[in-house]
Amino acid sequence: MRIKKIPALILIFVLCTALIAACGGTASPAQTTAAAETTTAATTAAAAEATTAAATTAAATTTTAAAATTTTAPVSTVTLATTTATEASAAPELEPITYQFLHCWNGQAGNFPEGWQDGPVAQKMTELLGITLNVETITGSEQEKLALVFASGDMFDIANVPYWSTNPGLNPGGEGEYIMNAANAGLLLPLNQFIFETENYPWIKQAMTQHIAEAFRMLHLEHPSYDGERYVIPSKAMTPTDITNNAYNVFARKDILESLGIDPQSVTTPEALRELLEKIRDGGFTDINGRPIIPAGNWHGGWSYQQYQNSFHPGGWTTWDVIDGRIERPEMTPEYEEKILFMRNLVADGLYDAEALTQSDTVGKEKLVTGRVATQGCHWAWQHDFFATTLYVTNPEMEYVPLGPWLYKDGSKFTQVERNGVYGFGAKILGAQIKSPERALDMIEYLTSDEGYVLSVFGIEGVHYNIIDGVPTRTEEWERIRVEDNQTYQQQGFGISTANLESRLKGYGWDTAYNRPGFVKAREVRELAFFDGFTADDISSQWPGRSEYNERMSVVSLGDFEKEMIVAASDEEALRMIESYRQRMREAGYDEMMDYVQARMEEDPSIVY
Repeated sequence: MRIKKIPALILIFVLCTALIAACGGTASPAQTTAAAETTTAATTAAAAEATTAAATTAAATTTTAAAATTTTAPVSTVTLATTTATEASAAPELEPITYQFLHCWNGQAGNFPEGWQDGPVAQKMTELLGITLNVETITGSEQEKLALVFASGDMFDIANVPYWSTNPGLNPGGEGEYIMNAANAGLLLPLNQFIFETENYPWIKQAMTQHIAEAFRMLHLEHPSYDGERYVIPSKAMTPTDITNNAYNVFARKDILESLGIDPQSVTTPEALRELLEKIRDGGFTDINGRPIIPAGNWHGGWSYQQYQNSFHPGGWTTWDVIDGRIERPEMTPEYEEKILFMRNLVADGLYDAEALTQSDTVGKEKLVTGRVATQGCHWAWQHDFFATTLYVTNPEMEYVPLGPWLYKDGSKFTQVERNGVYGFGAKILGAQIKSPERALDMIEYLTSDEGYVLSVFGIEGVHYNIIDGVPTRTEEWERIRVEDNQTYQQQGFGISTANLESRLKGYGWDTAYNRPGFVKAREVRELAFFDGFTADDISSQWPGRSEYNERMSVVSLGDFEKEMIVAASDEEALRMIESYRQRMREAGYDEMMDYVQARMEEDPSIVY
């Protein structure tokens, strides 16, 4: 019997059961999917992990990745199992079940447009499985949404969330802190009994154990307060070759740069950046509707104004620094004052849009979609994919190109710093009250497998893609639609892929989008650099008094306070605000914490900063 389509924002996934029938067993759908994978995939993954382990050293090391980021990885030889609608119809039915799915990522509501559940990809999945997802998206702050959900008790069944750090000292009021507190309050489902006490979920287990920075595993993923339990399923790159160089930067309209005769790669310092913005302000430039240009702005909530501050960096692995022989947090460094005053003066002189610091996603895109903002900070793919379906369709000459490479204070090139092993990621969490958690985990296991990944990302073979030389390759029509008409593309039902694992396309050699010329150029401007070991940041979180310190500091959100500093009436007022925050740190126990970190660093010279 065919399951009826439910008229809501839903997606039906049914796990392939043909292997169960063939084997005469009673394996779970997750086991069926795992069985369908070839040993070649396992060998490939194991080889990648072994290579990473061999390359890891105790001391901090640098990898310059200008060439590496443009190199195509070997094509995976995994076998992509498929299940036909006829086979699925013959398989035993699963009891239909509905889960409330929170997609807690600001800016991605467009991936689930009205009608996406009626698309052929969604319909194909409807034919195959018995799980319904009622998807809720957000257009505001991830932190505020999680705080509201956990405080109200109106819980999701499954959520896709950011999980960067559980340490409120590093990210006060951040998503990781809320998730940690929810886990300790009994609001989240403990996962050990399902993942580590059975063999039912090998793909999930791999995601939870492989290619994770040891410091992140110890301090966050397996937080000490969890007492050995686990609550978070990472959505991350599966191997080092999947690590994405996001190419964060300040991007400027190419036509304006050409009109001013400025080479974007000549803008490498704060002084050169300010000079450029002044010329833009005074140049009489307009957007496509003839409105005066905004020299500098950003996307939602000021994301990512920090790109304008790239050169205010001491040049180490982190923004911590040693001053007069003593390790200090970034808020205590001269560079911190300099970067705040730099932004404050951009605002004061009409060079940066103050509203951009707090604007909504909708307001930000309304400004950007017409080319009204001459420069903006984010990562390459985000801005390019947005403009490719809007501004670039009618005005390709307004393409945004990266500035830089930015230079550290010591004159070296600014890089995207990564650990050898992922440190923070998107993740899945399940509510403690969820019914039939095994079914939800079956779905996540399927999506995490190669087969589920290909279906959710590429769609239906012969319709949306074909296998060419062993690589799933979108047809020319659907690649064009993906780039030029995102709404039509997402109405096919591809939205669930954004709630899946991060791209494994690079490691498998499938990611043609990653090698687009503009992306390659942006990665050359801002290269990758890798290091091993613990940072001073990590050590500070182990200080015995850190919880009390965090509690005392939690009254003020540094991120929000920085925005207030940037719009202060004068430099003097901004400096007073900085000093007031520093004094709050001291009163909370900062000096004692730094004494602890200093002693640990003297004992262990491999700790980096």
